[in-house]
Amino acid sequence: MSNYPNWTCTTCGRLATLTNVDMDAQSSYLATAIWREQDEAFRVTSVLKRCPNPVCKAHDLVVIAQAGKRDLTMSVLWTTKEAAAGIGVF
Repeated sequence: MSNYPNWTCTTCGRLATLTNVDMDAQSSYLATAIWREQDEAFRVTSVLKRCPNPVCKAHDLVVIAQAGKRDLTMSVLWTTKEAAAGIGVF
């Protein structure tokens, strides 16, 4: 069984199994001063995928935003579901 996700390219429509050379992801945590006082933050994750099809090689970039609040154990409880975010959409 593979640890890599199956993915359908949004450009060529071909189903592919992505490996670590085909994708990258990074998360950032953002909070205003008021949010820090209230232990609230946003997690913004960027996921970049490249189609492994040698004819296509298109890139797909998805940005995901999620709101959260810190609990008493100082862990962050993400209070919203992961959702794709566009310009001005959260």
